[in-house]
Amino acid sequence: QIEGHVVEFCQDQNGSRFIQQRLELGDRLEQDVVVREVLPSIRRLRNDVFGNYVVQKLLDFGSPQVRMSIRDTLEGEMLQ
Repeated sequence: QIEGHVVEFCQDQNGSRFIQQRLELGDRLEQDVVVREVLPSIRRLRNDVFGNYVVQKLLDFGSPQVRMSIRDTLEGEMLQ
């Protein structure tokens, strides 16, 4: 069970690979857990050496709503 540990996994080399794999190959429940836990930490993870790969994977494999949420979260910072 990854629930409650996703952000921690994202910040570890092997954990990040595992989470990326869950986004690509996991069922909808696993993907929802990852999205629910990653979105509130997106600013921290996008700058993390391993977490940024999870953010990229969310942009590649996330639903349009997830991509829009990431964009809205980061949009103000890109304009600064």
